This record gives sequence, structure tokens and C-alpha cells, in this order.
Amino acid sequence: MCAAVSAGTMFVALGLARACRSESALLALYGGVVALYALVMVRRPEWQAVNPFGPTQNSRFWGFGNQVETLLLAPLLLGAFLARRRFGLLGFVLFGVFGLVVMTDNRLGADGGGAIVLGIALAVLGMRLFRLGVSGFVGMLASAAVAVLWIVSRGLAQPGPNHLRSAFSHNGGGLLGSLESRVPLSYVPALHSWQLVMPLLLVLALAFALAWRGARQRETRDVLLAFGVAIATSLLINDSAAYELAAGIAVVGAFARFAPGPAPARSRVLVPAKLEPEPVPSEVPRS
Repeated sequence: MCAAVSAGTMFVALGLARACRSESALLALYGGVVALYALVMVRRPEWQAVNPFGPTQNSRFWGFGNQVETLLLAPLLLGAFLARRRFGLLGFVLFGVFGLVVMTDNRLGADGGGAIVLGIALAVLGMRLFRLGVSGFVGMLASAAVAVLWIVSRGLAQPGPNHLRSAFSHNGGGLLGSLESRVPLSYVPALHSWQLVMPLLLVLALAFALAWRGARQRETRDVLLAFGVAIATSLLINDSAAYELAAGIAVVGAFARFAPGPAPARSRVLVPAKLEPEPVPSEVPRS
């Protein structure tokens, strides 16, 4: 089944590459892929059990695993970039919020770590795209945090299982416990599997360095930097380091091929004003 899915993915990707050559088509493709994934998870959640990148990696039978989370950073970051080029700040904000909802909502991604990773990546990307300083980065990061907390609070208010409920329990104690659990769940397994993790880390670092050096446009480096910060954050707060590194190599390879055309020039056009002659009152001759 995995072989059939892989072959089908390759042929579909080749067809989409030929069909989606404009930036508008690419934006629709990136948003459509994420929206379709979200729709399937809402309408047919049982399909997650046969997802090739699904629950076998960490025994989660709903939501996004760390591998899917890392792979989704590609369409979400590139989609936010193209939305900004097409619609300005409003487009960037709307696409970013869309990504945070899909990543965080309990019926969809239910991925708290992924929400943190995506929020930081969007803040870095926004800082680069809008030429903001540290204060602008902090403002964007705070906005992403507020959006994530609002999405999480809506999910916690509903009955039923919630992957993030334990982290927000006991007046902050659950969050501290979640942070403390990073050592046995993330760092110790990564050290025990160093024979697998270290080669993947070296390959990812080499691929990132080559992509950065080969980037001929600032825009390519913008998305590469945002993803670099995102994958570093993911390795710190998430488990399954090997899955994240393997997916990260694929994402860096995709970003290395990202070379957008020049942004459309927007200049004001001066239109000559039409002056209508004003009637001049004529003097009445005096008798």
C-alpha cells in the first residue's frame, strides 16, 4: 500500500507541477492541500488509521504526528508567503490564522507543539517579509500566541477527549509537567538512537547549507530561515526527532527549488483631470 501511495503521489505531483505554474495557482494548491487534509480528518477521521505517516510513529490515533507537522510547514509557509505577495498584510494574516487553526484545533491537528513551531515560523517569516525589527517579531509572535490560546480554549470548553487538556490542567502545573517530560520523551530517546539521529541531522544541516548558498533570491532565504528556526524549535519541544529530521530534509529540498518571480509592480497612474468650463454670468446692459 505504501508503494502504491508513493507512486501515486509522485505522478500527481508531476501533474500538479505542470498545471500550477502561476503564483495564484500555487497559492490555491497550497491552501487546497491543507484544507483537503483538514476536511478529511473531520469527515472521515478513521482514515487516519491507514495514513502512511499516521499513528504508527507515536500511537496517536487522531491529529497530526510530528512527521506530518513538519511536512505541512512547506505548504503553510509558502502559502503565507504567496498570500502576502498577492493580498498584502491581510493575506498573510488570514493564511497564517488558517494554518494555526488546522494545526491546533482539537478536531484537526490537535498538535500543541506544532502550533508553537508554526507560530514561531510565521513570526520569523513575517519579520523578513515586512522588514520588521525585533519589536515587530515579538509583536507577531505574541499575536500568534493569542490566536493559539483562543483556539485551544475553545477546544477545552467542549466535552470529550482533548490531546492538550493535560497540558492546561492544574493551573499551569500540567504545562510544567509537559516541559519536564521532554527529557524522557524527547532527549533521552534521541541520545539512545544517535546512530540514526546524527546522520539525519548531518544530512539536514548539509542540505540546508547547500540550499542557503544556492539561493539566488532573498525570498528563498526568507522561507529557509523561517523553516530553520521552526525545525530547531521542533527538535527542542517535540519528540520523534528522527521523523522530524527526515521530513525536514524533504522540506529543505522543496524550498531549495522555490524561486518566485519578481513581485508585481504597483504604481500609481496619473489620470489627467477633465476640467469643465464654468458658465460666466453675462452683464445685463443698463438703459
